[in-house]
Amino acid sequence: MCGIAGYIKISSAELDTVKVLNDASKSIQHRGPDATGFGIWAKGQGIEINNHTSADFATKSPDVAFIHKRLAIIDTSTNGDQPIKSQDNRYLLIQNGEIYNYIELREELKKLGHVFHTESDTEVLLKSYIQWNCNAFERFIGMFAVAILDTESNEVILARDFFGIKPLFYTQTNNNFFFGSEIKSLLKFPGVRNKPNLSSVRDYLSLGLVNHNQDSFYASIKSINPGHYLKINLNTPQNVQIYKYYNRQTAKLTTKEISFQDAAQHLRKLFLESVQLHMRSDVPYGAALSGGVDSSAITAAMRIIGGSKANLQTFTYSTKNTTFDEESYADIMIQRAKTTSHKITLKPQNLLADLDKILHTQDEPFGSTSIYAQYKIFEEANNAGIKVILGGQGADEILAGYRSYYTAAVAGLIKSGQIVKALNLTHSLSKQGKVSLSNFLFRVITRLCPPVISKEIHRIYAETGINSTISWKWFEDNGVIGEYTDLPGTAKSLHQALEGDLSYFNLPGLLRYEDRNSMAHSLESRVPFVTPTIVDFVSSLPDEYLIDKNGQDKAVFRAAMRSLVPDEILDRTDKIGFQTPETDWFREITPWIRQTLKSDYFQDLPFFKTKDVKQCWQSFEEGHIEFPRSIWRWVNLAKWAEMNGLHFNE
Repeated sequence: MCGIAGYIKISSAELDTVKVLNDASKSIQHRGPDATGFGIWAKGQGIEINNHTSADFATKSPDVAFIHKRLAIIDTSTNGDQPIKSQDNRYLLIQNGEIYNYIELREELKKLGHVFHTESDTEVLLKSYIQWNCNAFERFIGMFAVAILDTESNEVILARDFFGIKPLFYTQTNNNFFFGSEIKSLLKFPGVRNKPNLSSVRDYLSLGLVNHNQDSFYASIKSINPGHYLKINLNTPQNVQIYKYYNRQTAKLTTKEISFQDAAQHLRKLFLESVQLHMRSDVPYGAALSGGVDSSAITAAMRIIGGSKANLQTFTYSTKNTTFDEESYADIMIQRAKTTSHKITLKPQNLLADLDKILHTQDEPFGSTSIYAQYKIFEEANNAGIKVILGGQGADEILAGYRSYYTAAVAGLIKSGQIVKALNLTHSLSKQGKVSLSNFLFRVITRLCPPVISKEIHRIYAETGINSTISWKWFEDNGVIGEYTDLPGTAKSLHQALEGDLSYFNLPGLLRYEDRNSMAHSLESRVPFVTPTIVDFVSSLPDEYLIDKNGQDKAVFRAAMRSLVPDEILDRTDKIGFQTPETDWFREITPWIRQTLKSDYFQDLPFFKTKDVKQCWQSFEEGHIEFPRSIWRWVNLAKWAEMNGLHFNE
């Protein structure tokens, strides 16, 4: 786990290489405090690597420059430092992330004649690319963002892992192409404009969407999409080509027909194998444990795989609020797995004290205060000496763990003509109190509506009510029109809804939050559920294996975890998720929110109807309405924009 950055010269314009590399390197120091490395190359000259400073290069005006900040996890000796180059000086490589199956790949490459000089996964990545070129990316089990220079073909390749667990941003000016792990490093490069992306701002304000496409909140900065690689020919560096190497729609599925019991057994096998691979580390590791099914399964698997004598440490956030607290379930798992438990509680004043810090950490606005609770969990893990932590991120989007998937499941049954099953499932969900029948049926119908009607329903939802405090016309006048087709809530089957959340609406944002929060504390966060093997297998299963006829979500996974995870946890019917008591918190910090809404900066934001904002806030303060998440988005966006000196009237 590390941080990377770099540039490719497009024109002959002079660039202060030393200053540029040092500034970008310092901005991502938190991602890799263990070592710093620089690598450069100029046409007609060889590759130079310096693992200490950017000032000692013989070449003063390189065509390509790589920066690496290392968090040492595998082969913690200096042999694992980066950048790394091939023995023939043809290739230069930097990597952020981990290739968990590096041991198996190394053995395969040895048989093909490759010789290894380190125990690092980075050398395996390099030799894999030399052997298989871009086809190597499909062979990796892991998370990675990688930059590769090929001096013979005059190409630079930037690649990102299957699901975008590791970030990789880029931007292009008239003179240079820049890339990096975090937006803050790109903003250190000369010529990169600090201008807001109005489309991203609009999507965030209307529907709370973040990271759902390649656009960032900055107009000039984009993200390489998950499962893609970008190729730059150094002879024509202004032209960028993007290719997709992984597509779940065409991925080879494990099976088309399988019994529920066999599916559960196979999923158990895949899950345990994944956790075992994700435990590969030369430094101390632990687990994030909420008390839910997913994190409990990971904790249980880690105990079995690590053995009874291993000191397994778990980290739990407790709200001390009966509505949202899962501590009692976490305690069951802690006792079963005999872990060394660390618990944290937070107060709203903690959020206020750390808000500027977390906004800086996240680089962009974020969706809820649960992101802050996660940030503090990772801080606690770092304080305990942990360098690697495993968590259950992605399981809900893979295994249908959210209640919103109920409507997709029923819509899918109706669309396929299984009306009786749809009615029975609806009745079961209503009887258990999992859904409000009238609202539930409306959402099912919305999913089944023709796109033109569904689009209008979503427009009304996004632009009326509390969101009528926003001038959507201002966005239209500035060339940004809301697109309300193919959004969450429009999928017409369960698997379609899961695919949307995996690719666009849920998981990309959650992975962004987790990466920035963990790396802020120089901690490697691993997500064993988010692998092509597990996702492709689950995607091949019938809907009823995920949400059964009685309305039990994650049905096949719960069955897979029997005897591994305590029944008290597997049989839970409540869905809490990782939540903070936001309404209580916001009532505690109302003076700060009021101050933000009244600030000169907020008042000057052109897309807010300040009079309506005032009335809305007054309704909350007087107790007429619950705290709407939209208000959090308003103040979150305003503080982020103000901190970064962004202006919307230019």
